[in-house]
Amino acid sequence: MSWVKVDDHLPHHPKIMDVPIPARWAYIEGLCYVAQYLTDGYIPEAQVKLIAPGSIRSELCAVGLWHEVIKGGIQVHDYLDYNPTKAKVLEERERGRRRKSEWNTGGNPEESGRNLREVRAKYG
Repeated sequence: MSWVKVDDHLPHHPKIMDVPIPARWAYIEGLCYVAQYLTDGYIPEAQVKLIAPGSIRSELCAVGLWHEVIKGGIQVHDYLDYNPTKAKVLEERERGRRRKSEWNTGGNPEESGRNLREVRAKYG
């Protein structure tokens, strides 16, 4: 699971206030998409068409929340200024897996799951 950071001032930011409510929701949906799929702020064309049908895309681009990109699709404005890169998220996930594995094995990969089995046996 990933998370996206949203500034608590977003609902009252002039860029957001300048677009209709459906465009505001499309912006949030776009943020969730790029966080979930670790695209570093890029939304591919096919997904943009699902998220922002009709004039919504142009409304978000007009106020500068989204930017058209040459390869097709959209780049979320300043996404990486506030959210971690794909590489950083994957690095943190791997660090978490190693930490959990070390806890479960007492730091010894040969003992994989032993500590967890002992806890379960003792406490059910």
